[in-house]
Amino acid sequence: MDVVGPYSTNYHPPAPNAPGAGKSFFGNMGLMDWGQLAIGGIGTAANIWNAWEQNKLAKEQLKFQKEAYNTNMANQIQSYNTQLEDRTRARQVGLGMSDEEAQAYIDKHQLRR
Repeated sequence: MDVVGPYSTNYHPPAPNAPGAGKSFFGNMGLMDWGQLAIGGIGTAANIWNAWEQNKLAKEQLKFQKEAYNTNMANQIQSYNTQLEDRTRARQVGLGMSDEEAQAYIDKHQLRR
């Protein structure tokens, strides 16, 4: 029967830097552990900075897309209103409408922003 204990030949006491051997959590950390902790902290900071930059880029992209949409919408409205006025003025002559009737039709049917 193999007995493990202080009187056994197989007994090895715990190393001084083994987990739980020190009095505090940080007291038993070696240089390698501190290096890994520092590298992990630097990596976390880099990830936070990268996320911040990505968020700024997304906001800029959304702002650009909104401006492009608004410009396109304004151009489409202007194009529609120009075509409406051109057709109405052409019909005015053919149908014998007065200027007031034609303008009233345009005002009623034009798009506004």
